[in-house]
Amino acid sequence: MLEVNFNEDILSEKKLFLSDFRRGFNFGDGVFETIRVINGQPVFLMDIIKDLMLV
Repeated sequence: MLEVNFNEDILSEKKLFLSDFRRGFNFGDGVFETIRVINGQPVFLMDIIKDLMLV
C-alpha cells in the first residue's frame, strides 16, 4: 500500500484527494521529494532535509 505525507498527515493513496483549485496545481510551485527506505529506515534523511530547507 502506498502512503503519502500530505500537510503533515500520513494518508493512503486511496484517501488522498487533490482539488484543481489548489495553488500548487494551478501554478506548479510545490515541492516533491522521494525518500528511499531500506528495512524501515530512510536513507540520507538528514541530507534531504537540509536540501529542502534551501528551497
